[in-house]
Order: sequence, then structure tokens, then C-alpha cells
Amino acid sequence: MRIGIITNLEKSFEVQELVSSLHKRQITPLIFSFDQLVANIGFEKDTIKLKDINLLDELDALIVRGPPMGTLEQITTKLDILYKLEGLGLMIINSPKAIEVAGDKFLSGIRLAEVGLPVPKSIVTENLDAALDGFSNLGEDVIVKPIIGSRGKGLVRITDREIAWRIFDTLLRSNQAIFMQEYLPHGLQDIRTLVVGNRVISAMYRISNNWKSNISEGAIPKPCKIDESLEKLSVDASKTVGCVLAGIDLVEVKDTRYVIEVNPSPGWKGLQSVTEHSIADVIISSILTKIA
Repeated sequence: MRIGIITNLEKSFEVQELVSSLHKRQITPLIFSFDQLVANIGFEKDTIKLKDINLLDELDALIVRGPPMGTLEQITTKLDILYKLEGLGLMIINSPKAIEVAGDKFLSGIRLAEVGLPVPKSIVTENLDAALDGFSNLGEDVIVKPIIGSRGKGLVRITDREIAWRIFDTLLRSNQAIFMQEYLPHGLQDIRTLVVGNRVISAMYRISNNWKSNISEGAIPKPCKIDESLEKLSVDASKTVGCVLAGIDLVEVKDTRYVIEVNPSPGWKGLQSVTEHSIADVIISSILTKIA
């Protein structure tokens, strides 16, 4: 048996934890990046190769670590490769469809709202006047986000109309859409849960000294009790976008928990610091169970 890990972050905490967990089971992972692959389509036998290795002949499953990034063409090509591998019978965690939906904050928000899960009010537009109207409609306190991105990068909180005009105008001149969400006052903390299959295996509060609560931005992890409602909301959010492994970001406002984002390639270094069991072991055990 062999498990592949496709990543540009071979030395990251999460990849090293997965490698360690596989080694404990006498499984040697095959680690590579998208730019090492060659797809051969339309030949007598379609193949996706890593040098002389046909991935379909070598792997029983492939873990995707890190969202496909780059230009639109590069992202599309990476997803196409994953779709082809999946179509040829390789198990991929997460599936390319799940990565495509969850990696798009606008699309994932649509899916979550369609099934009635609580999400922030959001507005997407490429029209400056409409954006300014939306800014007013959301109470002139919004978070502007890149539609594709993670780890809290590129987020801006705007509470001033003149600043809103400048930022919206700059985005449009850069050929980018404007994606804004209402700011939900959450006491400078949020919740990150980690879903594997049908359960939450770890949860934490992320305590910050500002409105951003990402661990990568300096937030402090604290244990969070996994109650029944938190687990159900997290698992429902993960399933809605098609993930079998997901990090769910939530905020609590009064008596309501809102789903902010679903991350299809979640980091768990902060979560591991407040969790007794090995998160990587749970992930690998789940994958091996599906293969068996």
C-alpha cells in the first residue's frame, strides 16, 4: 500500500505529522507537487505521471495538502489533474469537487445558505455603486475578503465610507470582484473545528487581540468543548461542500453560531496543541478504513 501527498509545503507541520503517522504503519508516502506531474491524455492509455511513475499504478489514495494556487489557468489545470485521477479510480482527499467548492468563499457560502446553515450576510459585485450601497446595507462595518485564499491573508475590515470607496475602486481597477461580509461582533475569538468523516475530532477557541482570529496571525489556541450542536453544525457544513476532511471556522454571536468558512486543506498545528490524541493518526486511520 502507498499513500501520496501532493503539496508545495513538504516541511510543514501537517505534512510531517502525516508522514510520521504513515511510517508508524510501515507505509512509505510518495510526496510530490503539481509542477512535477505530466498528464498524457488521448494516448492508448491515459496517464498522470511523476517522472516514470504512473500514479494510478503506484498509489491507493492521494492527500491534497494546500489549496491549488496560481493564475486561473494554473488552478484550473491542477483541478483538472485531480479530476482525471479521480475519474481513473484514485481516492483523493478531499475530492477535486470539494476543493473547488470549499476553496471558493462565494460558492461555498451559496451552498451553505441553500441548506439553511447560518452564514454572514454577504455581497459580491463588480459594480462600484452597488458595492457602496452594499456597504451601507451591511451597517458600514464589513470584512472584505479575496474569494480564493486562506490563513486570514488579504482580509480588511472597513468601517469608513471613504476608505471603502478607495478599496473597492482599487479592487475593480485590478480586475477583481468585491466580496464583503457583514462584521459579526464575536468578542475577539472564534471557533475552529476539525471534521473527519462524520465527526469532529478536535475543536479550539482562537483568542486574539484584534478582530482577526487566525493562528497564523498570532491568535492563541484554547480548548473548546465539542457539544452536540457544534458537532452537527460542523459536520453539516463539511458535508454540504463535499469534504471528508475540513476545518470549519465559526463565530458565536449571542445564541447563534455562524459558519464563516470551510477549509478543505486545514492546518491543525494549533488544534494539536490542545488535543491529546494525534490528529494525523485519526486522519490516516480514516483513509485506510476507506481503502480496506
